Amino acid sequence: MLSIVTTPVHNRASVDAAESLLYTDLQVAIFRFVLPIVFVFGVLNNVAFIYVVVHSQSMQTITNKCLVHLSIADLLFLIVAIGERFWSYLYSPITPDDTPYGVVGCSTFKLARSASYFASLAFVTVVSIERFNAVCRYQRKRDATTYRNIIIGCWLASFVLSLTFIPSVSILHCNTLQWPEEPPFQDFGDREWFICLPQSDWQATYTDAMQAIPFFFLLIANLCLYVCIIRGLNAAVKRADLTGKRLRNTAIRNQIAWMLIANGVIFFTLLSPREISFIIKSTLAPSATHTDFYTNISEITSILSYINSGINPIVYSILSSKHRKAFQDAFLPEKCSPRPEKSANCAGYLQPIVGQTDETSMGYRHSPRLGVRTERTETETV
Repeated sequence: MLSIVTTPVHNRASVDAAESLLYTDLQVAIFRFVLPIVFVFGVLNNVAFIYVVVHSQSMQTITNKCLVHLSIADLLFLIVAIGERFWSYLYSPITPDDTPYGVVGCSTFKLARSASYFASLAFVTVVSIERFNAVCRYQRKRDATTYRNIIIGCWLASFVLSLTFIPSVSILHCNTLQWPEEPPFQDFGDREWFICLPQSDWQATYTDAMQAIPFFFLLIANLCLYVCIIRGLNAAVKRADLTGKRLRNTAIRNQIAWMLIANGVIFFTLLSPREISFIIKSTLAPSATHTDFYTNISEITSILSYINSGINPIVYSILSSKHRKAFQDAFLPEKCSPRPEKSANCAGYLQPIVGQTDETSMGYRHSPRLGVRTERTETETV
């Protein structure tokens, strides 16, 4: 139920009390310099990655399709989270001030921000599961329809869970204050501002706790998957000794392992401070979270979460030669793109059949000399 509660006007506030309602120097610096850079950096990276996958037929694999939805979730999170804060900052010097969008806007922003955040967590986990199946269960058929249903399920689950957060911003609390006559408050008058608050304290505690619990649960799940994947890669390389392809498969194993570790470590490391702050906030009294120290910590952890939403395409592009090649083909002129290396002995001998293949996929190859199709060995696909 949506409602408005008005706080009665008290005596003229002191300068210190009034200053506590304004943006701190750190917040002003963040809004002027840090957030614009993070916003442009994140939006361009995610848009570029989506374009590259759509542009390149060879990039349209199961893994990359999951990564595209991860980029969409990150893009939505950046636009909503940073856009909402900029709107409020440009509208009023008071923090927090939800006047420009009201209770409907608070609910909409809360829903979109939470849904995109949970979707990004889900898609990171889906990518880990897909790689686990490719490395440790390579003989099992990987159905694209199944992953399509999983992707739809991730979005729906994120949306439904986020709906339960709306009661935490369902009351529009109207605040009125007699401001001091000293600068910079002399022009404020009896200014009113609105804050979206929960109907009861337990709803705020629930929101903070449920924001963090799925994160730590999926963190543990991803760590277990990473350990299994690296063990599977090591086992595949050992079996590769029988085929005499030790060096080639060692390089492939190291590339995939480092890409997994780097992406997982960066993703969960950048988000962990924010989630820890939600856990702490759910256990503290409201007055303890209204200090400058806690405000600055909250700003720093928020920036880390914004950076996380923009850095994922960079990680994959740096650590994957296939992603780098796709970016070069999409954005560099043809004469500037590096030419693929060809072997005089093997050029045209092994041609992959078009299909859902990538660095961790099963596939088939055709040998014109033998006139048969031979299944790739597990060591060639890792």
